[in-house]
Amino acid sequence: TNTNSVNGNVYGTPTPTGTNNSYLNHFGTGGQARVGASFMSESSGVFTFNETGTYNVRVTVTAENVSYTSSANRLTMGFFISVNNDNNFPINTYSTNQQKGGQFGCVYLRSPNTGSFGSCTFGDYIYLSQNDNIRIKVVCDNDDGGRSFEDTATNTQISVYCSIEAEKIASADVVTFRS
Repeated sequence: TNTNSVNGNVYGTPTPTGTNNSYLNHFGTGGQARVGASFMSESSGVFTFNETGTYNVRVTVTAENVSYTSSANRLTMGFFISVNNDNNFPINTYSTNQQKGGQFGCVYLRSPNTGSFGSCTFGDYIYLSQNDNIRIKVVCDNDDGGRSFEDTATNTQISVYCSIEAEKIASADVVTFRS
């Protein structure tokens, strides 16, 4: 992504289990590369797949605390792969959503003076139908007790850099889960 590119200029949402419109929304065209035929397009951070299949989606995120402070001087940012605008951050719904265990990552930031950078890498094999889409959504928690991820930070306080790789594995659904 281009730094500071988040929908609505705010990372996170006060209603993480409700509507979450906080997602990374500007991926620069200068750094895009492709091997083989194209199977997806991107518009404002929404990646639409034009072929049905199983994809290996990998995400790398680096966050920089530019000026965010709180009473605890801590911020955990959760990033997750949202399929078709799904709002459920997997850590909040893990007991019923264990199949999404690889579809999220967290970055822990301290004050801008003592721990200003963090990175995470995550990904999963995801079966998508033609015209399904993914986006990278964001939730935040400032260590105010619990892990409810109901906090926010502005795009002037935090800079985020993100790369996404998608590889088509098969045209069929080849992912199986053990129960």
